[in-house]
Amino acid sequence: MRIRKKWTDLAGTLEIRDGMMCSVSAADGPLVSFIADWEDDWSDYNIKVKAQGLVADADWGIAFRVQDAQNHYSWQFCNGSLMFISYVGGARTENAVKGQGEVLNEWQDFEVNVEGDTFDLYWNGDLIKTVSHNALEAGKVGLFNWINGGTALGENGGITFDDFIVEGEGIPGKLAVDSRGKLASTWAGIKK
Repeated sequence: MRIRKKWTDLAGTLEIRDGMMCSVSAADGPLVSFIADWEDDWSDYNIKVKAQGLVADADWGIAFRVQDAQNHYSWQFCNGSLMFISYVGGARTENAVKGQGEVLNEWQDFEVNVEGDTFDLYWNGDLIKTVSHNALEAGKVGLFNWINGGTALGENGGITFDDFIVEGEGIPGKLAVDSRGKLASTWAGIKK
């Protein structure tokens, strides 16, 4: 297992608090953070993360095939639904939507299996949908979050993430960022 050390925030800010990655800024726009110390952009992999919303009307989930803030895919909870959303050339498109009531302060499991232009989207262990999209062929992986400007955030921000894991053929070892059992200072060192 290799722990990824460098993360880049394309917008917004993620910080380590209480051993978790926490979205601590509120801004109107996608706040994407991705693993920055990859030598290559991969196209096929499996990504898993635990996430929880701490404030109403926050969006959170997995970002993948991230090229920049204007070009990436996300599998996320958004506005009372689970959504696969594409950002291509800055245009936001909701490609798949399934209604899902908002649950705050409880861990939710997000997973996406990426193979070619086909993406299997899982939530809490259940396959929700298989979608296809071919605009972005490769890119980094990371976290997606969006908290509306002016939203009052708690001590750990508006969204927390834990147990981020990436696996796949050609990926050197299991890429994982696991905060459990780590002091915040250790997590901060991993992030830097």
